[in-house]
Amino acid sequence: MSNNSGARSIWVKICATTSLADAITAWQTGADAIGFILDPRSPRYVTPEHVAAIIQELARPIERIGVIMNLDVRQAIDLYSRCGMSGVQLHGDESPGFVRDLRAALPDARIIKSLRGASTRDELQAAVRLYQQSGADALLLDSHAAGQGGGTGTRFPWNVAASALQNLDAKLPIIIAGGLSPDNVSDAVNTFHPFGVDVVTGVEIETGKKDAERVRLFVRNARQAATLVNAGTFALRSSLQ
Repeated sequence: MSNNSGARSIWVKICATTSLADAITAWQTGADAIGFILDPRSPRYVTPEHVAAIIQELARPIERIGVIMNLDVRQAIDLYSRCGMSGVQLHGDESPGFVRDLRAALPDARIIKSLRGASTRDELQAAVRLYQQSGADALLLDSHAAGQGGGTGTRFPWNVAASALQNLDAKLPIIIAGGLSPDNVSDAVNTFHPFGVDVVTGVEIETGKKDAERVRLFVRNARQAATLVNAGTFALRSSLQ
């Protein structure tokens, strides 16, 4: 899976999809991907059978990311195939070796590794370096709640993470998650200049059910912020030439 880091629109994922209606909403608003929580400990868990039914009915060109935690490679491949996924988000304690094995088995899948709970600059830098050569397509920075497979609704320390990434030669694209909403996604884009953003609770009307207007606003605000960031980066590069 290739990730071009040149000027482009931001990648937007609407995660914890639980219904066909919410999947259609994400597609209609221009999101790039929908996510499905496949960990039974999450209040937004959906069975593989339900996910497969949603994907089959959706039949639209949008990425489909399964969020899993601490499975073995065989189990991950099985869920990927049964659900009809286009990618996998590893939200547990999966090692770089696990990522490499999964990449070998799923060469065309988008593989995202979540980095949760790195609370200091040194911890985050060490975690990013650890997965640089793992075969992951992107790293996702998220807040952490023990035993929960996504959707905490809280922000991680942005200032710490931004400082850690600023002088780090990170070759993997970064996705920002955790406590994002239509109101603060522009700030996240301006702070991190990320490859993508990922949202759950910030666009919900209740647990597991999306608010269509908030989804629309989230996608719009993320795209507008990314356009301004890209324009500013281009202007800076031009002035230096």
